[in-house]
Amino acid sequence: MTISTVNQTPSRGLAVPEVIQNLNFLCYFARACSHLLAGWIPRIPDMDVKVNLGLHAYDDMRTASGLRGRLRIMTQLDRAPQVDTRWVDLIAHADAVDTPEELFDFLYRHLKPMLKAATETFAQETDAVADNPSFVAASELCRTLEAQLDWTRQSNYGLGRAPNALANACADVAAQRRVGTGLDWSESILEVGARAPKVARPDTMKPGFDGSFRSVVADPIDDLEDIGKFLFAHLNDEWATMELIARNSYEHPDMPWEFHVDMLRQVADEARHALVVLRLATDLGMDYSEWPPLVLS
Repeated sequence: MTISTVNQTPSRGLAVPEVIQNLNFLCYFARACSHLLAGWIPRIPDMDVKVNLGLHAYDDMRTASGLRGRLRIMTQLDRAPQVDTRWVDLIAHADAVDTPEELFDFLYRHLKPMLKAATETFAQETDAVADNPSFVAASELCRTLEAQLDWTRQSNYGLGRAPNALANACADVAAQRRVGTGLDWSESILEVGARAPKVARPDTMKPGFDGSFRSVVADPIDDLEDIGKFLFAHLNDEWATMELIARNSYEHPDMPWEFHVDMLRQVADEARHALVVLRLATDLGMDYSEWPPLVLS
């Protein structure tokens, strides 16, 4: 079901406590997805997957912010909702998987589909007239997830690699979304896993070596080889900047919400820059494995 097919006929809708419960669930997991992506972007060796996850990390944070804004308005006269300990455990276990393929498969073939289904159900049950702000926030998340999952269907990356225990835990959370044993939001700050020892690059990319001078670009206008070196020096800058800023968000989860919005917006900007340069290089018949990584500055 797409958001365009959601019933928007005025109805009694959900009671306020149920709306708050749903917004809380969706907001937590949208934020958690952005946190996981920020931490794992440096570890992804597939550069196409890496830059798309940079875009998705900000999309998740942006939609989480819309849900959070609505949630804060609805709870201003009531006690703030809690986060279920099972939710926190699920994200912590996902962050502790061994490989990027396992993380990707869990996120894009288990967690995000679960989140999309929950969002569709909430949008279906919400009165689109009487509670339009909640409906709009849910609709935006649904459209975002639809686009991400459409992209995932075009890739076999990590297919079938998610640990069974993690997939089962995700299904259990989906079946029972109400908070059982709860934590205050301030107590459920997302944890930081092990730091990436180094950034991942494809095996086909030529490595630089200690003590070597980088190639000097003499003619980045007319000479095709120099154009390639110039473009890929820029491309490596974009990748490195994207990874560093993603780590800024991931490694400091206790920073204010707005900090993470700004960091992940910059991650998405760097990802877009990388895609632009890579598209131009591809149009010129170049591949990023032709030259070792270089940094301009």
